[in-house]
Amino acid sequence: MNPLKSLGKFFVKFGSLVHRGLHAAVDAGLTDELMALALTLVRRANDEIVDKAERREFVVKFLVARGAPEFVARIAVELAYKLYKKQVEERYGV
Repeated sequence: MNPLKSLGKFFVKFGSLVHRGLHAAVDAGLTDELMALALTLVRRANDEIVDKAERREFVVKFLVARGAPEFVARIAVELAYKLYKKQVEERYGV
């Protein structure tokens, strides 16, 4: 079998799984409000907490305490960090 064709099928399948996962997270409570809160907490944690793992756990625990399922909170944190990094790069040209 053509290796490029196999690789293409892999990425299509992977993209499909990511798509399903995000839809499951939205169905479980990943909202714009939760993302906005996660982004605010990520900014705050980045200023106050040195250790990267501790920052993530701080935000996850806060979101779970607010009623979000843990897997939704973890997805929100990862998306918020990606957005935060993108905003920092755009602002400071890093």
